[in-house]
Amino acid sequence: MRTSQRRSSGLVGGDIRRLLNATYRGGSMFPAAVLSTGGLQRFRRGANILPADAFDPQNFDSLRGTVVSGDVVEIRNASKQMVGYGFLEANTDSVNVFETRKTGAEPVKIDEAYWNRKLRDALTFRERFCLGPETNAFRVCHGAADGIPGLYLDFLGGVTRVTTTTCGAETLLSTVRNF
Repeated sequence: MRTSQRRSSGLVGGDIRRLLNATYRGGSMFPAAVLSTGGLQRFRRGANILPADAFDPQNFDSLRGTVVSGDVVEIRNASKQMVGYGFLEANTDSVNVFETRKTGAEPVKIDEAYWNRKLRDALTFRERFCLGPETNAFRVCHGAADGIPGLYLDFLGGVTRVTTTTCGAETLLSTVRNF
């Protein structure tokens, strides 16, 4: 499992539940990362990782001072309309996209139930297409392919192995343990 140095941001320990269970009330639930025109094109083409140069430079610089690696950000277009969510990875100056939204769509509540649905969908997919009655080892979650960048969850003959490759995935470890 990957370990990293994280300064406290309200997303560690018991405080993660407070933030993830917050109710969206018409404003921004998370800090906004505003895409540049070129960044919006990358986003629309399905890029899972958006580097710092995909965002408005002033906006991204301001995020560096207020958001730490692993924090959720709202991805917004130049008109400030939300188009998705991602994990800010300050150590690589990028955002890992985990949810895309149509412009003007209702926001999604990003809470423990949201992540459990993503994990359950990944497991259901494997059960439906990949698992035979004799199978005792398989990958439950394969990172961005299952909409959870940096999280790899393997079931190996009764043992579950969790690997994280991003700070965003590390913030989900308590959810994974309870899954």
